[in-house]
Amino acid sequence: MTHDKRPASGSLLIIDPGTRHPELGCVEWLSREARALGLTPTLCLPALPALTASVKEELGAHIEGDALTLAELTLIDPRDLRGVIILGSGASPAHPLDWQDELGGWLAGLLANPTREATPLLGICYGHQLIASRMGSTVTQLWGGEKASGLRRARLCEPRLGLEGPVSLIVSHRDGVLSVPEGWVSLVSDSPSEELLSRVTGVEEADPVVAIEAMAHAVAPWWGFQAHIEAERSFITQNSVEASLPSPYDGHRVTRAFLKRCSEREIRA
Repeated sequence: MTHDKRPASGSLLIIDPGTRHPELGCVEWLSREARALGLTPTLCLPALPALTASVKEELGAHIEGDALTLAELTLIDPRDLRGVIILGSGASPAHPLDWQDELGGWLAGLLANPTREATPLLGICYGHQLIASRMGSTVTQLWGGEKASGLRRARLCEPRLGLEGPVSLIVSHRDGVLSVPEGWVSLVSDSPSEELLSRVTGVEEADPVVAIEAMAHAVAPWWGFQAHIEAERSFITQNSVEASLPSPYDGHRVTRAFLKRCSEREIRA
């Protein structure tokens, strides 16, 4: 008998495009928070299909079934989901990869429907960059390949997620988004050298070209954050981030606000 691994209608889809290892600590935290709001989390590993069963063994009841492969993801209609989260990756949207092209093609179907009723979408770090790239913005390597790693402070404004004022967020990245896509708005002050006070490897002050730290679609419930708003302690250790996770962490407040939006979404009949 063939087992249909497609998620049930109303699932929250977490896409972990890690190329070396899944961020299981982050996935577990997101899944716990999602279940507390009545959401059913499903995981997809587009770049590591061989790990779909072993990841389920490690995460147990936190996710629904085995993790999905990219081929199984492409069978899903985004309109049937409560929401989609795309996590970080060692990959770059600036470099061609077969799995990335296929993931981007599926994402394009979601982005083709920019209405208030569209499926909520959250891109984090690589996910933020992939969304911007698919919407026509340039993503490129910054600082000559040096990795930004640490705690970055920014002043964000997004009433839909309850953001108004300064936040401290964990960063771990080399690439950045250079412009706001058409139909989107930046959530960060226009003065990055003032507002982004960074503790970053090899960078004494914030680089103005990293102005797109966070963005939102002007109409649809879509957001992108360069910082790891889903980070937890194992992420700090696993990625050698040069900072401690604040407690409470502002990024978790932002992520919970997105999950609440997903829990309130009505699925089509």
